[in-house]
Amino acid sequence: MSFDEEWGALKAAAAMRLNQVGASGGSGPKGSADYVVNDDELGGIGSAAFKLFNGLEPTGKHAKAASETAGDAIQRSVDWGLSDGLNEDNSKVDSETRDKRIKHYEDGQGQLNGMMRGVAIKRGLTEDELDASPGEFENHLQEKAKEWYLTGLAEAKKLTGE
Repeated sequence: MSFDEEWGALKAAAAMRLNQVGASGGSGPKGSADYVVNDDELGGIGSAAFKLFNGLEPTGKHAKAASETAGDAIQRSVDWGLSDGLNEDNSKVDSETRDKRIKHYEDGQGQLNGMMRGVAIKRGLTEDELDASPGEFENHLQEKAKEWYLTGLAEAKKLTGE
């Protein structure tokens, strides 16, 4: 049976019951098939409906406020949970970056030391002089530094025409 057929049958059954209300001792006069409602009864129903309608708006606003508060709390929880993970990732990146910077610095130091060693050898220092103890190296270097300084001054004077 389709919906329309079933709905038609239910409406017909309801109409038959309503037509028998007066005959079976319902609220209307005996033998009457009409449904009678006094104005006072309608007024009470209308008043109840009005109260229900007016109560829906404040109740709805309360539900809206409660939903917004719950939504805010959920968002804060998500943000808090994410911030811990992001902080961990950030510290891992910071650690990796620090390690890479140290390696870069050490590589640069090695290249700089190699370059300085090459210049020193080119200027006349021997491998033995470069590998001497720091005190020994510094004593010898002071004499060489003075010699290089004076040589540099002499070259500068030649270039400037003095």
